[in-house]
Amino acid sequence: MLKDIEKYKFYLNKEVLVKVDRKLGEKHPNFDFIYPVNYG
Repeated sequence: MLKDIEKYKFYLNKEVLVKVDRKLGEKHPNFDFIYPVNYG
């Protein structure tokens, strides 16, 4: 886990571009599943 933290520390306090392709409440295209959060 410590190795993962080191890998992502670069992104702290940075502005990043995020694409959300499954919006809150949207149904999964292949399964009977509703996304409870925005998922990208």
